[in-house]
Amino acid sequence: MAFNHYAEQGHCWHPSASIMAFNHYAEQGHCWHPSASIMAFNHYAEQGHCWHPSASIMAFNHYAEQGHCWHPSASIMAFNHYAEQGHCWHPSASIMAFNHYAEQGHCWHPSASIMAFNHYAEQGHCWHPSASIMAFNHYAEQGHCFS
Repeated sequence: MAFNHYAEQGHCWHPSASIMAFNHYAEQGHCWHPSASIMAFNHYAEQGHCWHPSASIMAFNHYAEQGHCWHPSASIMAFNHYAEQGHCWHPSASIMAFNHYAEQGHCWHPSASIMAFNHYAEQGHCWHPSASIMAFNHYAEQGHCFS
């Protein structure tokens, strides 16, 4: 069923792709984008998740090739915004915090402390883009909340 669904779209399944991953994905009724990374596809689908069809393929390739797995409760809009900046979301980061932050249209600085980010965003605040990252790390790691 998975193969028929896929091939009827006129694509050709890459021989290095995982069959388990392919079956999982295509049985959801989606079609894997031909520009997507096969390595990324295998990593992602073998976790038992299904990539959202509205997600950016460029973002998916960037993220999954880092060896991470996108949390299924994460906002797709947030993911697209974040990964298209060329950053990689830290696996220890809070998904709730990520959704809150990225949906504001900001981009988390890669030098920022993940512990600080989780503490801050879980308070329901949004870090101002003109603020110093060094200051943010120092402040939030003390367990305070910047107002």
